[in-house]
Amino acid sequence: MTLKINAHVQVAPLRKIFGLSNEGLKPGIYSYGSDSIGEEFVLTADAIDDFEDVTKLIAFPNCSSSTGLTLSIENGADEVAELELEFTAMIDDNNKCYYEAFISELDDPSLADQWRKNFSYDVVKAVETQTTGTTES
Repeated sequence: MTLKINAHVQVAPLRKIFGLSNEGLKPGIYSYGSDSIGEEFVLTADAIDDFEDVTKLIAFPNCSSSTGLTLSIENGADEVAELELEFTAMIDDNNKCYYEAFISELDDPSLADQWRKNFSYDVVKAVETQTTGTTES
């Protein structure tokens, strides 16, 4: 699955995604080159419908950058530029590459925080009870 995202992203995650490094450089200096290897990551976001006051949680549990580092510099801009990023979403241990949930449909409201901060298949999988063999959410 290919994802294209337009967003403002903090510098530290971008450096990890694209593999910028300061190895062998003075503090505060980073470089990017043919040996730069980005890290795989989990991408979660809230899709918010302001008109209906509805929030949908989305998650891509196994992503990597599908393009190299791309820079666009605008002279005279008065804010941090919005970036267009392209990622590849790969399957996880559950053979899925995308998950979604409306917050209003969750039985446990704390699940939304776990989803955003520490998403994994273990966070969303149903729990089996040992006495009856049935599955609970």
